[in-house]
Amino acid sequence: TGERKGQKRVNERTPTKETIQKKTYTDKLKTFVGNYISFIKKEYPTKAPSGKSVEENSLDVMDKLTRIDGFEDEYIFNALRWAKDDDFWSQQVFSLAGLRKKSPNGLTKFQNLSNAYDKDKPEEPENLTPEQIRAKYGLAS
Repeated sequence: TGERKGQKRVNERTPTKETIQKKTYTDKLKTFVGNYISFIKKEYPTKAPSGKSVEENSLDVMDKLTRIDGFEDEYIFNALRWAKDDDFWSQQVFSLAGLRKKSPNGLTKFQNLSNAYDKDKPEEPENLTPEQIRAKYGLAS
């Protein structure tokens, strides 16, 4: 049953090393990670991470940012899109796999990026009715 000496499966649903390694990721996440890696390889070929496990490590970290750290995937995607155009952050995020590493200030790289993004991101449009929009901006009916 794949048990090693000293290890005992509690029941059939107890994960084994093999099932842990066979994670499933959403198509949306796989697409974003694939596109991000391709972008970095194209724009920064000398700084792009390489190796067989780049995509798997990136997917794992992105999964943990949502599942463990509580960030919504759309927020992560938007923050990383913003980062690629930011003067500072565009030079800091060549590898998605490093986003959960702690920085000297005790926050993860993504938490620091997130703080910068929140300060700089465009404001989200309010959920106003057409009448409220006209009133707010002084537009004629």
